[in-house]
Amino acid sequence: RHIAGPWPEIGLGSHFSWVTFRAPVITKVTEFEPYERLAWTGSGRGSRGHHAWILLPEAGGTFIHTEETQRGLPSRILGPFLRPAMRREHQKWVDNLAQIAASGKGPAA
Repeated sequence: RHIAGPWPEIGLGSHFSWVTFRAPVITKVTEFEPYERLAWTGSGRGSRGHHAWILLPEAGGTFIHTEETQRGLPSRILGPFLRPAMRREHQKWVDNLAQIAASGKGPAA
């Protein structure tokens, strides 16, 4: 759900809420270099985090490197249990983006 800033295409300062891993999160885009880097900070349920996507062109496509850090008591307690699921879900994000890019179609509304 859009809160403030650029929308529907996100940009620096886009501020929105969403649900990830069954947790509501309020997020703000803090870094935006088209086709190079996208990062956001978010908070919800006693935790806060920062997630960055680094896009590196390479032969035949784009290499995507993601970085994430989280702070807060829930993250500290649940982190060891959630880490494998987070890795799987982040990989699904990347795989879905690759499918959309390969299809030439935009994301479903």
